[in-house]
Amino acid sequence: ESQKGQTVKGLHQFKLYLKKFGYLNYDPSNKNSRADDDEFDELLESALKQYQANYHLKATGKLDSATIKEMMLPRCGVADVVKGKNSIPTHKKRKLGIHTVSHYTFPNGMPKWDASKRSLTYRFKSAVEVVGLDDLRSACASAFKRWQDVSVFTFEEAPEGSAEADIEIGFYRGDHGDGSNFDGKFGTLAHAFSPENGHFHYDADESWSVNPQGDTEADLESVAVHEIGHLLGLGHSLDQSAIMFSEISYGAIKRDLQPDDIQGIQALYSYKWSMALVMGLPMWLPNMLEYVYCPWHKLELYLGNKSPMVLLKFGETTKGVEHGLKGNTQSKKLMNAYCDHYSVEMASIAFVELLEITEAIKLKDGEAETYISEIETIGQAYEDMQTQNQHLLQQVAERDDYNIKLVSESVKTKQGQSFLLSEKQALAKQLQQVNTSLGSLRLRIAHNEEQLKVYITEALKSTQEDRRLAVNLETVKWELADAEKELKWLKSAVSSSEKEYEQIQRKMDEIQNELDNERCFPVTIFSTL
Repeated sequence: ESQKGQTVKGLHQFKLYLKKFGYLNYDPSNKNSRADDDEFDELLESALKQYQANYHLKATGKLDSATIKEMMLPRCGVADVVKGKNSIPTHKKRKLGIHTVSHYTFPNGMPKWDASKRSLTYRFKSAVEVVGLDDLRSACASAFKRWQDVSVFTFEEAPEGSAEADIEIGFYRGDHGDGSNFDGKFGTLAHAFSPENGHFHYDADESWSVNPQGDTEADLESVAVHEIGHLLGLGHSLDQSAIMFSEISYGAIKRDLQPDDIQGIQALYSYKWSMALVMGLPMWLPNMLEYVYCPWHKLELYLGNKSPMVLLKFGETTKGVEHGLKGNTQSKKLMNAYCDHYSVEMASIAFVELLEITEAIKLKDGEAETYISEIETIGQAYEDMQTQNQHLLQQVAERDDYNIKLVSESVKTKQGQSFLLSEKQALAKQLQQVNTSLGSLRLRIAHNEEQLKVYITEALKSTQEDRRLAVNLETVKWELADAEKELKWLKSAVSSSEKEYEQIQRKMDEIQNELDNERCFPVTIFSTL
């Protein structure tokens, strides 16, 4: 475990967590004390004590394994502490005529919907699509119905295409412009704002399902029931079984409203039967009385010499006026104020009932005091046991330090996962674009293949023609070769003929010469003679 005065690597992650949910509020002027460093300072110790008290942990102000484990659970993104005021009450023993244990809370200022708005509309508007609209519509409709059954509200989905509605529901991731950034997978599941903001956002990086399986999926309807409680004006409850408890495990289905949730919404909107349900009063009494039942102003019945007294709140005509009514005369006035007519018999019955209630509460008050005494004894025994276990805590101190380092690494891993998830989504978009391009290319390829088939057919025809021409060419070549041979033979024959011609020509010349000589010889003889 870590404690004040230490410097622990990764501690700033826990500081930022506590700051996000309202437990830490560092003064910017104090440069030596910041939420983004690893110094375990006094403010962190105080914040841890408050956080541990709110979540039923031992308020040591030390960062131990139990506290770390609690912080790692998935939860709602709405802060537990707003502007320095703890929205989760700390219950202390009070000596009242009535002991009530309520764990529901209201945000500072107790914001709620105006009395004119009891029929609320909702619509769906998401930055990204995570689940099918039919699944989201079904889960939210069921969640609204659960609150409608126990409150003064009715809910109806706005007509499709409507530009406005009282409530908007959608999926968003990271910084989405409302000042409450999401942290990626594993952490904040969703958040919603108090009346009359009307915005309810799911973290789109989480895995959502209408029927979650395993330990990584969150239930759409369970989270919707919780966030609708915020939309109506409820804060977080200290009751771990309540819908308005801030944490829910992955895979868990938690959809049914618990008594603490019902009492909270009915108290916030002055629900007629709220006090009767809490106190077990006769059901005829709320027909005459509207009990004031708020976290800071509970109905108390004082006994002893003060006489039976009931704190009453009249209807709309005298709203906000309180009256202490004693004895039969006051009961008569009470009847006149809340009934259309008055009768002595009715007044007597009502007064007797009030006396019986007073006596019953007195007996129950004594039993409650005894029970509280027993609880204090058990608490003391528990404190003694805690003292005995201190040496065991010392033994696991080193392990806790190691756990802090592991958690720090886990946070870094989570951030890495968020980054990888973003990269994956970007790659998915690129892959989709590539697939689209591939589809276009496939069409072009198919078209080109058809053209290629035509070209191949034409080429085959051309090839056959080429083969025929090639055969003809070979034939012509052979014929040409034969012609060349014949030409050579003819040339040779011509050459021989030329030689023979030359020889014949020479012989003819010789014969001609001889003939010429013979012609000249008789002339010579004649001349001689």
